[in-house]
Amino acid sequence: IIDEACVGCNLCAQVCPVQECITMREVPNGHAPVTWKQYAAGSGILAPRSEHFHTAEWVKKQ
Repeated sequence: IIDEACVGCNLCAQVCPVQECITMREVPNGHAPVTWKQYAAGSGILAPRSEHFHTAEWVKKQ
């Protein structure tokens, strides 16, 4: 898990084979929470992040 690239989707916690290994917590960012369903429907805006964190290229360089 790359903390800096986390968008809070919770998928990592759902698929982790170790029970209760990953716990999600809210990190205040000044924006209202948005579900992926809201975002996909165009009714929510994700908190701003650098494009640097949204690319596979970033993961390769680490």
